[in-house]
Amino acid sequence: MMQRLQCNVFMLSYRGYGESDGHPSQHGIIMDSQVSSLILENTFTSILDMAGIMFPFLRWFISGSGSKGPKILNCIVRSPWRTIDIIGKIKRPILFLSGLQDELVPPSHMQMLYSKTVENNWDCRFVEFPNGMHMDTWFSGGDRYWRTIQLFLDQYVPEIKDGNLNFQVDDDKDDDAAG
Repeated sequence: MMQRLQCNVFMLSYRGYGESDGHPSQHGIIMDSQVSSLILENTFTSILDMAGIMFPFLRWFISGSGSKGPKILNCIVRSPWRTIDIIGKIKRPILFLSGLQDELVPPSHMQMLYSKTVENNWDCRFVEFPNGMHMDTWFSGGDRYWRTIQLFLDQYVPEIKDGNLNFQVDDDKDDDAAG
């Protein structure tokens, strides 16, 4: 990333995922999205929607899946991570990077998130990578992937060009709100 984008850190995994500190929570993701701009890559609309995709027999128990069955899972799932309900409230610039061969999250989820966003936020861009899978869009997208991110960062994160990327995340507030 340093060679391609002239920055050390440009994306962080959400709290509690990968090497990031903290605990995964809907509140934490909302807090993390309050930055100058946001880049989403191969993102799902909600945990419940993903449960219905990964385990089709569960669709009958999930609200919003078009079924007429009981909505038991909606009450049981502790962190539904309904990105689709929050994305339209974000007024920051957003770059959507969608790998069209994603074998985990259907590309239609990214399209739905983008559609929801442009209802209230015209400062966003959707870019498709025809050969991108869930974990290799950066690789299969080649130079086009990196150029897309570089142009977005140049436009919306001038601090990168100036070398002034000082910010602080207060994870204690997230722990208090979640617990």
